[in-house]
Amino acid sequence: NITHDLKTPLSPIKGYAEVLSEQDITSGEKVKRYSNVILKNVSYIESLIDDLKLTYQLENGMIPIKREEQNFVGFLRELVIDILNNPEYENRIIHFDSARENIMFSFDRKLLTRAFQNLIVNAFVHGSEDTEVTIQISVMDNIMEVIVSDNGNGMSPYETNYLFQRYYR
Repeated sequence: NITHDLKTPLSPIKGYAEVLSEQDITSGEKVKRYSNVILKNVSYIESLIDDLKLTYQLENGMIPIKREEQNFVGFLRELVIDILNNPEYENRIIHFDSARENIMFSFDRKLLTRAFQNLIVNAFVHGSEDTEVTIQISVMDNIMEVIVSDNGNGMSPYETNYLFQRYYR
């Protein structure tokens, strides 16, 4: 109910912002630039609302997992490409290592996108300009292992104790 109530007023805001960004209006570039800012922030608010909904579902044992058999290596490659196509991260380096091109696996694409994207982006956001991320995928005895690492400073033992505490940074 909360997420619905928060999203309802966002719909017309987003609609008008899309109209402004797609049509030539006499005031030109400023209107287009401002409307793009509106759209970006509306998308951000929507993702926050989705986070709130997911948190509620997880806390109440209503885990919304939609598994689908997919090529996991292709999935991670696409995710890496999407991150590197973002202007914020286009000059960053992500090493990708998989001995196999196809590893079929049943998983929820949306949830694992969120998890791996957070790992990779957090390495860049909380690391230095020369932080590089490495993703390694291997399979042995029908067990897939995915290692995401970076060359950053790492975490202290104190910070590690709070790794899974919500909102700890």
